[in-house]
Amino acid sequence: MSHDQNQAIDVALLYEAGLGRPYDTPGLNYWIHEADFVPLPEISYSLLVSNEFTAKFGPAYQIDTGSFVNDLYANVLGRPPEASGFNYWTFVLDSGQASREDVLISFSQSHENVAQSPYVFSLHQVAPGYWDV
Repeated sequence: MSHDQNQAIDVALLYEAGLGRPYDTPGLNYWIHEADFVPLPEISYSLLVSNEFTAKFGPAYQIDTGSFVNDLYANVLGRPPEASGFNYWTFVLDSGQASREDVLISFSQSHENVAQSPYVFSLHQVAPGYWDV
C-alpha cells in the first residue's frame, strides 16, 4: 500500500481526534508510514493507549463508557453530546457492536469532524514519504 492522500487524510483526522490537538508533522508522518503496515483500528488503539491520551482523559479502557463517549464528543466535536447520540454510542460500546478504537475512527471520520478540519485536505507529499500542508 502506498501513502495516498486519502490514507494521509484518514490518519490526520484520527490523530487529531485521538489526541485532541492539531497534528505535529513528524508525528503525523510516523503514523502515515505505520498505516502502510497496520490497519487504522490498530493506529486508533495505539492513540487510545498513548501516554498523551491517558494524561488527558485517563486510561481509555478503564474509564466508564459514558465518560469515554463524553470525552469523544468534547475532544473530537468540541461540544457535549445530544441525548440520542450519547445513548447510541454507549449502547454500541456496551453491547459489543463496536470497540473503542472503532468508535474513535467513526468520530474522526464523521461529517461534523471533517467539516471542522478542512485544512487536512491540503495534505500532500512534499518529498517521497513525507506529508505536509
